[in-house]
Amino acid sequence: MNASILVSPPSVSSTVPVMRKSRKSHVGFVFMAAFLAAVVPGGRACAADAVQDAPAGQAQSYLDDAQLDAYDAAKKETDPRKRATRLFEFFQKYPNSVLLESADYQEIKTVEDEYNAYYAARHEADLNKRADLLLEFLRKYPESTLREHVDTEYVNMMRQASREKKYDLLESVSEKWLKTHTTDREAYAFVAEAAMNLEKYGRCAECLEAIYKMQPSAELAREIYSVYQKTDNLDKQSEWAEKLFQLPEFEKDYMLRYSLVVKYTRENNLDKAAEYASLTLKALDAANPPDAK
Repeated sequence: MNASILVSPPSVSSTVPVMRKSRKSHVGFVFMAAFLAAVVPGGRACAADAVQDAPAGQAQSYLDDAQLDAYDAAKKETDPRKRATRLFEFFQKYPNSVLLESADYQEIKTVEDEYNAYYAARHEADLNKRADLLLEFLRKYPESTLREHVDTEYVNMMRQASREKKYDLLESVSEKWLKTHTTDREAYAFVAEAAMNLEKYGRCAECLEAIYKMQPSAELAREIYSVYQKTDNLDKQSEWAEKLFQLPEFEKDYMLRYSLVVKYTRENNLDKAAEYASLTLKALDAANPPDAK
């Protein structure tokens, strides 16, 4: 629903009292409220007109229990910003409600621009532009009650790019998100996925390392090592190989050690190659005897 449909508030606040009635008496109360709004000085004739002009049976829904409960909950909110937000949400759902007063419209106005910005961002078709608009919203309205919705919208956008295998887009929106959400593991995973598919192996490994710091596991450590093997960074390969050697899951993995023998031999670093050859033999001795093949 478009947030920019606010009607002009009446010049004088309505003084019609609102009383909760039983379901059976709602119809009579609605017409009484509408009548009073029309005849009491300063009353809102537009509310009476809305009831009078409504199709048969529509008026009964104006003051049902759900509407009364929603309005009461909004008015009882003690935090001014939350109260304004609840009133705005009430207005969105019941734009012709006879319960709304001039003071309510003034409060609603305070969050109108915020909601307009959110809806504009949410309905932007271009995902890169949507990402920019959502991040701008968070910068402009850091205390917004809509922040949770913005977070959800952005994460869903990253998931969509991942599902559709749009890796350039996934990389772009995920990197933007990480600048202000440096502990978001899912975002790091999205960047790693995009980087891996774009053959940016160094960046992929960096993101996996960030995830490892938050939630280490032997499986992830091995994956990080495997990604670094696709780079020319021998220092990082050695660093993660040493980490793997310390994990019980890999203490007998002689092929892991032998892969470094091969690499350092190709680099003509024979001292390192000999070091890992020795580790390979120790792991082989500790391993279960190989089968006949």
